Amino acid sequence: MKHMDLKALYQKIENGTFKIGVFGLGRIGLPTALIFTRKFNVIGMDINKTTIENLKKGESFVDEPGLDEILKGSIEHNKIEFVTDTDYLVKNVDMMLVCVPTPITKDMAPDYSYISDVANKVGKNLRKGQIFVMESSVSPTTIETIIIPILEKVSNLKCNSDFGVC
Repeated sequence: MKHMDLKALYQKIENGTFKIGVFGLGRIGLPTALIFTRKFNVIGMDINKTTIENLKKGESFVDEPGLDEILKGSIEHNKIEFVTDTDYLVKNVDMMLVCVPTPITKDMAPDYSYISDVANKVGKNLRKGQIFVMESSVSPTTIETIIIPILEKVSNLKCNSDFGVC
């Protein structure tokens, strides 16, 4: 099996041009995105336009000690960009983290519709060398049985040789 060439990613990390995208800017996604701004430029994406408008103004709804200061500093230093456009995020990052909800259905089964939706949207613009990271809570084998097949089908790329998933 041919594996993805990681040299270009290592170089981007070393020279500071590696860019990270985060889908879902709630209690997990927003702090995650902001912590990455200490070293990298980040694009944060959420489907809630009010959330994005508030974050652009430096207003967070996440109650986390020190988060507001990190948010304001990240905005002041142009380390973070907030968007509602999935395509824009995928086209402009090297690695994307998915931090969207995985609610439980009335039958007590996980509802993977949010993560499947993100995978379908990512697949449309996924390119060689990118990394897709699932931060959302999923059961074992979900990556192999749901996420990777969607990404491969929609993108016409192959996991491990063209793009990475973890």
